[in-house]
Amino acid sequence: MGGMNENITEDRNGADSCHDKLQITNDTEVQDAIGPSGHRRNGKVARLPKGVREQLNELLDDGVEYAEIIKTLGDAGKGLTKHNVSQWARGGYRDWIKEQERKV
Repeated sequence: MGGMNENITEDRNGADSCHDKLQITNDTEVQDAIGPSGHRRNGKVARLPKGVREQLNELLDDGVEYAEIIKTLGDAGKGLTKHNVSQWARGGYRDWIKEQERKV
């Protein structure tokens, strides 16, 4: 995945106007969680911002218990359950480990 994401903001009424602002976000800041099959992961953890997923992955890597991870994430972890973290640990986290190994 390369390039830039472009989002056009709308005015308060939701209508496009001639004063629309073009908001460009670097892909490295907002990056989808992609599984080994190339499909986008879509669970609750996968929908978190990349920085939060990174923090969660590092906590898993440190052996922190699921409930403590959710607590540590604070507002970013609001709505997550131990089951969500467990599912991520068996999927997205393993992908993250492989990615870290490739970087070395």
